[in-house]
Amino acid sequence: MPERILRIGVDIDDALFQSAHRSIELYNKAHGTDLSLEDWYDFSDKATWATKWKSDDMSVLVNRVVGDMAGDAFNQGVLPIEGAKEQLHHLQSRGHQLFAVTGRSEAIRTQTLALLDTQYHGVFHKDTLFCVDHFEHDGRRASKADVALDLELTHFVEDLPAHANELARVGIATLLFDPGYPWNQKGVDKAVIRMPSWQEIGAFLDAEASR
Repeated sequence: MPERILRIGVDIDDALFQSAHRSIELYNKAHGTDLSLEDWYDFSDKATWATKWKSDDMSVLVNRVVGDMAGDAFNQGVLPIEGAKEQLHHLQSRGHQLFAVTGRSEAIRTQTLALLDTQYHGVFHKDTLFCVDHFEHDGRRASKADVALDLELTHFVEDLPAHANELARVGIATLLFDPGYPWNQKGVDKAVIRMPSWQEIGAFLDAEASR
């Protein structure tokens, strides 16, 4: 029986690149902070922001992080996630269609394309990159679920529960990439499938295509 062709959406930060690690390094160096992975998506207590982030203004924090990601230091220092490149090339070789759907701002689209071209050459291009501006840096926030539906995606690889839950709720098979991230240990819907490695993601998608 012919293999089913999948249309797969893939998050970028912390699904394809160790973005949080690099952003934290740059932020701590620039602002004299001591942020860790445990702090990265923890905005539950605004009273601690001024201490941890040296600002309690979300727009200031977002501008700082986006500014870092726009610079050469981020792209030159961020590392790819282990196994992602091999698995994406494998999926591409099987004829599956791949789309990068990111919470990044459209303001750093050029830098994002350059990063993808350097580390994942030939996998994504300008017409398969979609920025939804999760933290509203551009003031034009979109929903990954809406983008996924418009693209008629069958599957999605995501690391953030908020997006993963929305995707699963609209019927898209959603894989939560979790190599041990502190920010996705709770609040994940049962329909979301947790995956600890790209090797397991690849095997799962191979099996899905063969069904």
